[in-house]
Amino acid sequence: MRLVLLALLAVGCRVYSNSGGVQLPDTAEPACGDDTGDADDTGSADPVWDAAVLQVIAPESGDFLPLEEAGHFEAQVTDAEGTALDWDEIAWTSSEDTDWNPVGASFDDAGLAVGRHDITAQTRLPNGDRLAWTVGDILVQSAYAGTYTGTIYVEITIDYNGTPYTVSCAGATTLVVDPEGQTITGDSTCLVSLMGYDMDLAMVVDATNDDGAIQGEVAVDAGFFDVPIAASGSLSEDGDLLMEFADDVYGYAAVAGSVEATRISRDTELGG
Repeated sequence: MRLVLLALLAVGCRVYSNSGGVQLPDTAEPACGDDTGDADDTGSADPVWDAAVLQVIAPESGDFLPLEEAGHFEAQVTDAEGTALDWDEIAWTSSEDTDWNPVGASFDDAGLAVGRHDITAQTRLPNGDRLAWTVGDILVQSAYAGTYTGTIYVEITIDYNGTPYTVSCAGATTLVVDPEGQTITGDSTCLVSLMGYDMDLAMVVDATNDDGAIQGEVAVDAGFFDVPIAASGSLSEDGDLLMEFADDVYGYAAVAGSVEATRISRDTELGG
């Protein structure tokens, strides 16, 4: 990948980036031109550094890193022939998490906060050159998080003058699991016909996820009753959700149903 020259400072310091606009922290390294590092008293250094470049190997732009799971971070300084140089004084920063400041050429880390991050690796070489490389849109959130779509099925049985009447309906549903993977919310509607009357049946899901175990409720509004019904189920990191619910309503209606949905996106806002 061709690097873009960001700036040529008056003292001869080079700063490179693959994304443009990278600003190194003021406190990251001594001012360009200081006689520090491996340079001798005349300011000279091994000429191999003069054509050196820095590149982030991992993660790649657009990667997903599960929250609180160790992701791999690796950057490399190479010479003009592309041979890796023995150099690990590389500082890392995030556009979204100012508390994340590891140092090293290759490491595993689980410390990034929830969010979409631009990750920058930067270094100051022995000859005084500063190099930087940024990878963008690194998504950090729970492996459970995202937008799910599927079907909610409801069956209602009413005893009228000793005769049971059962109706059922199935409707499309959209659910969202929040970035931390802890809350599940969504709603759905479907049309039922009961004893000659057509009714819109509205359902609202409000549940929590605890490492794949779902507990919560489905609020069912049939017009003549509106009650929350306890629900439980499971959620996989691969994106499969299943909930079931059942209860007697005021002693005259039995309501039971299920929700099945699959993750279609890691977005955690409808329309996001």
